[in-house]
Amino acid sequence: IHPQELRMDGYYLTDNQWHTVKIRRREFTLQMALDDKPKFSRSVNGTGKNFKQLETSEIGVGPPSGLYPDGESRPRQQPQQQQNFFFGSMSHFSFNGVDYFDARLRRQLDEASSTTVEVTAREDDSPVEVLLPFTVRAPQAFAELPTLNLVDGFDLRLRFRTVQTDGLLLISAGGVSRSADFLLLELLNGRLRLALNPGLTSVATQRELPLEPGGRLDDNQWHLVELRRRNRQRLVFRVDGQPAGSAGFVGDVGDGGFNVNVNKNSLYLGGAPRHLMSARSDVILSGIGFQGCLGSVHLCGNQGNAANNADSSNNADLAASVCDVLDRRLNRNEFVTDLVPSCQRPKIECHREMCYYGGQCLQQRDSVACLCDTTSFTGDWCNRVGSSTFQFGRQGRPGRLSFEFADDTFLPTTKRDDIAFGFQTAKESAPLLRVDARDRSSDYILISIVNQRIRVEYNMKSSTISLESSLVVSDGRYHRIRFLREETRGSLYIDDHAPLIKHPDASVGTTFNWQKYIQIGRLATARKSGIRRRRRSSPAVADESQQYFQGYLVGLVFNGLPLNRIAAGDEA
Repeated sequence: IHPQELRMDGYYLTDNQWHTVKIRRREFTLQMALDDKPKFSRSVNGTGKNFKQLETSEIGVGPPSGLYPDGESRPRQQPQQQQNFFFGSMSHFSFNGVDYFDARLRRQLDEASSTTVEVTAREDDSPVEVLLPFTVRAPQAFAELPTLNLVDGFDLRLRFRTVQTDGLLLISAGGVSRSADFLLLELLNGRLRLALNPGLTSVATQRELPLEPGGRLDDNQWHLVELRRRNRQRLVFRVDGQPAGSAGFVGDVGDGGFNVNVNKNSLYLGGAPRHLMSARSDVILSGIGFQGCLGSVHLCGNQGNAANNADSSNNADLAASVCDVLDRRLNRNEFVTDLVPSCQRPKIECHREMCYYGGQCLQQRDSVACLCDTTSFTGDWCNRVGSSTFQFGRQGRPGRLSFEFADDTFLPTTKRDDIAFGFQTAKESAPLLRVDARDRSSDYILISIVNQRIRVEYNMKSSTISLESSLVVSDGRYHRIRFLREETRGSLYIDDHAPLIKHPDASVGTTFNWQKYIQIGRLATARKSGIRRRRRSSPAVADESQQYFQGYLVGLVFNGLPLNRIAAGDEA
């Protein structure tokens, strides 16, 4: 008998994208389906004796060196024409329900006396099937997609790969006002953060993935994110398939459920428009768009039906539901060179040791840059001491730098505060920096030296949270300090030591309301500053000489504001 051929012409497959092929035979009928294209079938020529049964003695994928396209077996040493070889990647090869790419199954078949398994292809060290991948090459780029229904049941899935520590992956919001419903996913210091407001409260409900040490997600590996609403009161959040309670969470709410009403507003993937990033800076803590690769994005179609089938293990069904983001995005005329197909690696890639003293490496299109705001250093690689250095307490005379946000109609209200500076002193106790709210609020942040050690206090609502390091810093040497507040979570970094972290629950408050005053080196009295003091303020030092800082302070940056440079007049 002669081999039968079935072709689907007119489809371009050498596009470096993943494709799904399904072939079915029922006696005389062959049927083939490609991706989500219409099925194509035909009846083959032959008799029932020839085609009713198929005897299989060898299965070749690639094909192996002993099997040729015409079906004839030839000596393995005979050279084969190059065009008969397949060059590329394959995944999930299943024949009559058996997945021969499953390593465990291959071992079992190989151990059987009647079966020989030969593998000459290279197996991927971390086999991840990523469908329709694309690259976000610039932090200002984003894909605008049609409205996503977050009121009914939904199932959101995507994969990402990046070396960036911070970046907004996804946001869907009902508006720019701070009371509007929203749902967002972002990377924050290498961890994944989910924040949402389902209309039950004006405060976002934050969920941060409790990763194990070394389990950061900015490792240039593919990671799978799943966000599923099973029913009205239940939301499931998982990463890399880890179940709730291990590396994810399951949350329960009251009668209102997780209904996030975004009206008819667009969904933004990989970032967001500048006006939305600015207006919702109270909840977008990363403050920057995502850079890296995205793929296998499951956002399109009827999310309610997808949620009902969320546990389906049929890979073909999942592939059919993947959204072609670049094709469906509404802003196709924007970011043409910044949103590109496939996962493209830049010529020079960031890595954690590229910037000195903990500086953040920012991936550019084909280069890198270092963000030094959190280091107290400057320069291309954060390797030069900050230029604006202030000396405090010279010859025993107290000194102070004071800043005030003048416009009371637009005072900063934050869920994230980032303070960094360097200093050198021999003084055992002294205030370093204090941030206070407008006089109607009790919110504050205080960083000081107490008994030669760094102490941080912050109060966002009614309870004071404190962190005190055991490291001696009053030794006359230069030290780098960074305090990072992410809602209730506080992290204190000193030099290159492991951070000191506290993460109380949301009952202590998550928002610093109406930031007004910043004092450095010495605290003003209540009468002089107009700031209302609290009885439970930081521990006072009896000795008047300990009420002011004496030493050098370098490179102070508060939430992106270079305060030392502003005070020196060289902030441009």
